[in-house]
Amino acid sequence: MLRRFTDLGTGGSVDVLKIAAAAGVVTATVTGDWTATSGSYNLGTAITDVILNTAASNVDLTEVTTGNGWTINNTAAAALSLKGSGGNDSITGGTTSDTLVGNAGNDTLVTGVTTAGNTDSMTGGAGNDTFNVAGALGTVVITDWGNGVDVLSGALGAATGAINVTISNSSATALSLATAAAAATNTATVTGGTAADTITGGAGNDSISGGNGADSITAGDGDDTIVLTETVSAVDKVVLGATFAANGTDTITGFKSGTDKIDINAFGTATSFTTTGAAVSFTAAANAVLFFSGGSAGDADSSAASITFMNANLTYTDTAATFYAVVVDDDSTTIYEVLGDAGGDEFTGDTLSVVATIGTVMASSDFLFT
Repeated sequence: MLRRFTDLGTGGSVDVLKIAAAAGVVTATVTGDWTATSGSYNLGTAITDVILNTAASNVDLTEVTTGNGWTINNTAAAALSLKGSGGNDSITGGTTSDTLVGNAGNDTLVTGVTTAGNTDSMTGGAGNDTFNVAGALGTVVITDWGNGVDVLSGALGAATGAINVTISNSSATALSLATAAAAATNTATVTGGTAADTITGGAGNDSISGGNGADSITAGDGDDTIVLTETVSAVDKVVLGATFAANGTDTITGFKSGTDKIDINAFGTATSFTTTGAAVSFTAAANAVLFFSGGSAGDADSSAASITFMNANLTYTDTAATFYAVVVDDDSTTIYEVLGDAGGDEFTGDTLSVVATIGTVMASSDFLFT
């Protein structure tokens, strides 16, 4: 049996909604801001047993801790605050800037089809929450990732807005934008927590800040910015993709030589650097990784400057192989993917693609091959 209420919230907090175990599906239209008291509850068998539809009114079920969760839907264009109960709630925003709060329980928060220029704020609360951002054309801010085993859901590629995620958990937390949608090109901003987080970016131009803790960051496709600056020193690791196409051009700041690491295992079969120097000869070979240190100011700042420096520090036999070069000057490091042109015994004419720039002088021991 379907039961309907048409004016929930008109009396404000005075209104109480009690759903008995055998009540069937109850649909209520919220016509005034409703902050429920602990006297309200849902004893039905599922969250779909009680559905609150609100077009212009805020809903707060924070004090409702008895029974199952609730379904709350913003059915209009008003910017609303929708807060769930202590159960497993389903909360869906509308087309403007909503604030969605799950509170306790394993909640599902859905942005709705937001329009460009709007910002949805999503806070899961305690429990294993699912954040569905598929309809977001504006910005989505997830404020507390990792309070439970949280999930980022929805085809991110359908959401053209920015995705901003803050990890609030104080224990090790994992977040993968890539598994939510491998083809997504959204711009994501991720801020890590205080523990050892594992963060994987998506296909867009992401900005990832590890925060404190020994973090592992895989930027993914796109031209990403990775910030390793932290108030408590820890061993952070940045994992680079196998090719320039799979990695983009990344910018890494806050890297501490001797502490942090860059994992280049995906580059191929190399297990160590090929030694460089004016008296060393090298025939271009697939997947080799060259390390050029001791450069002067500007040697790592552009492909042209790096080519000049590399030609002066290696006797080179060119082939059409694709390999890698790390160039270190007086204040920075650049990692290149090099495509030889087999046109002569120098790097001039080769195609150099920047895989990553690091704002510090790096040593060969700062890299991992496994």
